[in-house]
Amino acid sequence: MPLPVITAAFAGVFAIMGVMLSLYVSFLRSRTGIEYGDGGEIVLTRAILTHIVMAVTAVMLIGQAFS
Repeated sequence: MPLPVITAAFAGVFAIMGVMLSLYVSFLRSRTGIEYGDGGEIVLTRAILTHIVMAVTAVMLIGQAFS
């Protein structure tokens, strides 16, 4: 497979993962009633950090394909 097709496929997978993690963080925020920050909730903190790490990793991996 050519590189642009593989990159587009991975970008699609990362986009789906990002949406799923965003929905999970939103669900946790609505369940706990915390609008800003993590409110000291360990589960919410882990979900937020997982979303951040996934987003940064996706940008780095997709960027590596074009360098």
